[in-house]
Amino acid sequence: MSIRAALALLGAALLLTGCGSGNSSNVSTTTSGESAATGVLNISTVDEHGKPVPSVEVEIERALDCDIAHKTISPGTSFTNHFSGTTDKTGKVELKDLPLGCYNISVDDPAGRHLAAGTAHAAFLTDTDPKQSLELKFGKSGHGASGECDPKEISDDLDLPPEQKNAQATIVECEPNWSIISWDVPGDSQRAVRVFGDKWVTYVKFPTDRCWQQAKHDGAPKSFQKYFQSC
Repeated sequence: MSIRAALALLGAALLLTGCGSGNSSNVSTTTSGESAATGVLNISTVDEHGKPVPSVEVEIERALDCDIAHKTISPGTSFTNHFSGTTDKTGKVELKDLPLGCYNISVDDPAGRHLAAGTAHAAFLTDTDPKQSLELKFGKSGHGASGECDPKEISDDLDLPPEQKNAQATIVECEPNWSIISWDVPGDSQRAVRVFGDKWVTYVKFPTDRCWQQAKHDGAPKSFQKYFQSC
């Protein structure tokens, strides 16, 4: 064998060795077929007596910014991974294959009913608790629950300055447990109020930079979307 041929063979061998070592350092650690962990959320809808409320449309969406350790969804966060379902005749719906994380929950209130004050509007799926059950309770009656918003009742419940408390109040919009109210005083007195416990409280004064996604997460009715920022 000539010296030139021997050198050519040696160079080829070195080239093959180099390629092999380079590839081995870049091998992916992902196993074929491996997927991210997911969870399951079982939702039941019941009335004030614990009886099933069927045919309720439920929508959930995962928050991009949340503190899952403290089960807190950050105000103004964006949402992704939208899932929806409708409860069956037993008032139950199961949402499967959900990426782990913090979820906002919203429903379309069935006719004549509304979510009871204090009902949870969020779920948190974690590695240690990937399968959860949540009960959404609907009611018909209660303080502010009938959708009849009494301006005097609201004014009496709120901590208002004297000139505003004694002024004429007007209901701009009324929903079960929620209202938009204003007073006949100089300046912008309009605010969104809601029922908390057994009384009306201020949710936000206008103008506001609060995002609709946050208000929706807090249970604000869909008709209130126009009052909030679309961030």
